[in-house]
Amino acid sequence: MKLYFLLLISISITFIYGQEIIPYDECKPVNTLLKKEESNNCCMEDGVKCQDGHIIELCLNKKNLNGEIPPELGNLTNLELLWLSDNGHITGPIPRELGNLSNLKDLLLDGNKLSGPIPSELGNLTKLERLYIDRNELTGEIPPQLGNLHNLRGLEISVNKLRGNIPPELGNLSNLLILWLHNNELTGSIPSDLGNLSNLEKLTFSENKLSGTIPRELGKLTYLEILTFSKNELSGTIPLELENLTYLKELTLDGNNLNGPIPSELGNLSNLEILWLKDNELIDSIPSELGNLSQLKELLLAGNKLSGPIPSELGNLTNLEKLYLANNFGLTGTIPPGLGNLTNLKELSLSGNKLSGNIPPELGKLSNLELLWFHNNKQLTGSIPSELGKLSKLKDLTFQDNELSGPIPPELGNLINLEELYLNNNKLTGTIPSQLGNLINLKELYLHENNLSGNIPPEFGNLTELKHFKVDQDVQCKSIPKEVESLIILNNLEACDINSTTNNNTLYIILITISSAVILISIGIIIYFIKNKNKKDKSIKFNFKPSIIVHESNGNITLINNMPDTSNQFRNSNNNFYRNIDNTNVTTIDYNNNNVTTIDSNNNNVTTIDSNNNNVTTVDSNNNNVTTVDSNNNNVTAVDSYNNNVTPVFNNSNETIVNNRTVISNNNVETNINSNSYNNNNYNKNITRNDLNEIRSNSNVKRLLHSSTSRVYAAQATEVNDLPLNYTETSDTTSLRYRNNY
Repeated sequence: MKLYFLLLISISITFIYGQEIIPYDECKPVNTLLKKEESNNCCMEDGVKCQDGHIIELCLNKKNLNGEIPPELGNLTNLELLWLSDNGHITGPIPRELGNLSNLKDLLLDGNKLSGPIPSELGNLTKLERLYIDRNELTGEIPPQLGNLHNLRGLEISVNKLRGNIPPELGNLSNLLILWLHNNELTGSIPSDLGNLSNLEKLTFSENKLSGTIPRELGKLTYLEILTFSKNELSGTIPLELENLTYLKELTLDGNNLNGPIPSELGNLSNLEILWLKDNELIDSIPSELGNLSQLKELLLAGNKLSGPIPSELGNLTNLEKLYLANNFGLTGTIPPGLGNLTNLKELSLSGNKLSGNIPPELGKLSNLELLWFHNNKQLTGSIPSELGKLSKLKDLTFQDNELSGPIPPELGNLINLEELYLNNNKLTGTIPSQLGNLINLKELYLHENNLSGNIPPEFGNLTELKHFKVDQDVQCKSIPKEVESLIILNNLEACDINSTTNNNTLYIILITISSAVILISIGIIIYFIKNKNKKDKSIKFNFKPSIIVHESNGNITLINNMPDTSNQFRNSNNNFYRNIDNTNVTTIDYNNNNVTTIDSNNNNVTTIDSNNNNVTTVDSNNNNVTTVDSNNNNVTAVDSYNNNVTPVFNNSNETIVNNRTVISNNNVETNINSNSYNNNNYNKNITRNDLNEIRSNSNVKRLLHSSTSRVYAAQATEVNDLPLNYTETSDTTSLRYRNNY
């Protein structure tokens, strides 16, 4: 019972301690930072540690905090750790008041959106061991006062927008282990004072604008493990003193203007794992001593001016994963077969050189290889080794622009992970192996500029991921199989003209489509011309929609229009298609006399267009009206025979108007108009109302119209069985036969 009572008292004291003993002024900035209500129990919050009535740790990494850092945090003089890393939304400047935290050991503000300059007051934090303010948006220069932080072990200011020079005062940080200044906009030279950082292990200045030479003094950093100066503007030679960095694991000097030879002394860096010297202006041969780097995983020497042969000693680098010697344009000799010993190799690029000889079949042992680039050597000869078909992890194979000959090995069809295959611009012969159709992940396939023959294999229809495909005209493109024809990629063939290949049909379809378009456009222009030519009389309409078109031997065309849309269809002996009719309108085009006559049986109208004389005459039998448009004389005359009137709509100035008579004196034209003198026979060659009535009465094929120059036969039927298969009456009659479901 006594033990229980004592435990209860202890808990109460602890609770009271947490609630009351912490000063309110210390909790206030913490509550502000955490967006909490004002209280003095902030020590109860996760990440807040208190001791002896004071806050000593604020470990608030990845709490999704936002807003600015309260300057009042500078009053927490007992604070030892201030961690606000990777909140992502903390903004504003770094408060200069943080320079008052005399007991602070860790200041971690990285991974936010802090802006403005680095306060020089941070140089007062003499107990500080880690200052991480990288991955923000800080500007300005690096304060020299940071050189006062003699206990500093880690200084990370990378990935900001800092400018200016690297302060030589940083060379005073004798306990420094990590110095990260990469991805800024720093200029000037690398201070030789940094050679005093005898405990330094990691030094990264990459992706700045640093210039000048690499200080030889850096050779004194014997504990250095990482040295990266990539993508700057450094010049001069690689210091021989770097051979002293025996702990070095990573040396990246790529993307500068370094010149001179590669020091053979680098072969003494027995712990080196990464050596990037690419994209400089290094000359001479590749030192054979690099073959001593038994721990090396990445050797990137591409984009220089190296010459001579590839050292066979590189075959000793059994841990190598990446070997880039491309684009030196001076490497000569053959590809060492010993490279086949690099069984951990994932990427091998030897392109853009002057290598000659055969591709070693030993490369087929590189079972982990994903990228193999030998293109643009110009002098590689011989056949493609079938052993390369064992590289089951290969994704990218580029052999273009060489002198390779012989057939494409069908074993390449085993490379099921291959995405890019470039074999163009060689002297390959034979047919395209059907096994390439197994490369279902292939996106790029270039086989042009060779001596290939035969057909595109139908198995290529399996290459559904293919985006680009180019092949020579010598390959029988005309026999592209339907399986390949369906690929969208074939619309982008660059050498093989797919438009002239697909079973010889695609070209014809395109030509027919173009011809049809031209014909339709021409018809549209003709109709537009006729409409505009006769626009003075808006009552004249030439908008018939023919459903039967009969081509007669004498050159006439007869159109019977305005029929219902039925399923019955016809084809005549000339392969012209017609539909069943309702016998409403009949239009005859006489090409010999340039006349167009339309009979509208519903409205009892007859309209004649005389293209020779530019006249249009309309006879309205219901109202006994006759309208004449004379385009030559610009006259329009309307005759109302019921009222015995003649009305000129448009006429010339010299004109006399009388009842039933119009006299145009200047052209000596006299027109006598009388209602009794007009009938259908005057306007349509013996076509009478009886003919039109006969049209309505017929259910099978009958003669509809008869004249000396043309005969028209058609049918009106509601059932297919009502129609004869063939019907011919006379030798000059168009023969019609039924055809269903065309």
